Amino acid sequence: MTPIPRLLIPRTKAEALLKNQIQRGKAMESGDLTLEGQTAAEKRLDEWEEQSRQMLLEMFDTPELADEFTRAAALYQRGQTWMDKLQYIGGRAVYKNYALEDILKRLDMYEEPATAKLQLTVTIEAAEKAITHFIDKGTDFYNYPTNGNALSQTEESFEAWTLKTAETLKHLFTTAEIAEGFIKITLQASPDNETEQARRVRIFYYNHQERLAYLKTLRETLALYATAKTVSTRTEPIDIVRLLCSRFHTVVRQLRNRHDNRETLKVDDEYDVQDLLHALLRIHFDDVRPEDPAPKQAGASSRTDFVLKKEQIVVEVKKTRATLKEKELGEQLIIDIERYRSHPDCKLLYCFVYDPEGYLSNPTGLENDLSRTEGGLTVQVQIAPKH
Repeated sequence: MTPIPRLLIPRTKAEALLKNQIQRGKAMESGDLTLEGQTAAEKRLDEWEEQSRQMLLEMFDTPELADEFTRAAALYQRGQTWMDKLQYIGGRAVYKNYALEDILKRLDMYEEPATAKLQLTVTIEAAEKAITHFIDKGTDFYNYPTNGNALSQTEESFEAWTLKTAETLKHLFTTAEIAEGFIKITLQASPDNETEQARRVRIFYYNHQERLAYLKTLRETLALYATAKTVSTRTEPIDIVRLLCSRFHTVVRQLRNRHDNRETLKVDDEYDVQDLLHALLRIHFDDVRPEDPAPKQAGASSRTDFVLKKEQIVVEVKKTRATLKEKELGEQLIIDIERYRSHPDCKLLYCFVYDPEGYLSNPTGLENDLSRTEGGLTVQVQIAPKH
């Protein structure tokens, strides 16, 4: 009797990998199958099939399920006519996906390795924040040039991003499996009659899109890797403020993409930042008081951006610009910190600095220099996004 295959990785990870691969397969089922798009579609199908087979070989201790996947859709063979190719691509994509879905349904019957302990080392919120940072940085590569000599610099920057992301993933989990899976995503195949430049561009686009998809899937499935120690209820008011500020840039980016190019909120200056953050704060806090005057000190007066009176938190908002960088920002915050010491509703001053253009060369250093607790006032500085 043939033994039942055993999982070589945790079942939760296997489930996430299978779902991601099935999702990619479904995209191929509805892809461009016109005469002009068939050649590219056939290449993508071949690559997806090979990656799926390799994934199954690394997922189980025997090749049985990989072979089962290979045998799926054996009825469909390559042909020369347009109709033959249409049936080959469409039919194989559908039935290969059926094979993966069937394996997913049977996943509970396969025993996990006894040593499989892939878990988060930090809270879900902390992991989500870190992964979102690298997703935001990775999304910027859509704007990087790939023509001529500029491609080499783009490849170098992308490789640096990949290595930094992988290193962070190693620290977020108890094993290096997630980081290794991220690094392994790469396109090796090279079609005939393709120039070296075209090959490099194709590999860059593929690796970029697939690694971003990997991170997004991981972010959505973080709860699968949580333990009792890494689950946070997110009940502290300051944790809510911190989360809103950390995701602020993601919200801004999403607002740019409105249906039918409708008008949207453009975050161009500090007032725009205040308006959007005010709206986000109202989701969680009933009493948000904008522009509450701070007590006068030495003849000067300052206006706090938002006061959470019940929570005794003051949220100050800054947006960097060409004339507001490290030196000027540091000087302003030091002055404001002194002013807020006498504010009756301020036990914690949270300074949110929005830096979308990357004017600050050392944001982490500035956060560390200005965050402190002294004289009964706690000061926390958050700069986002970090470039």
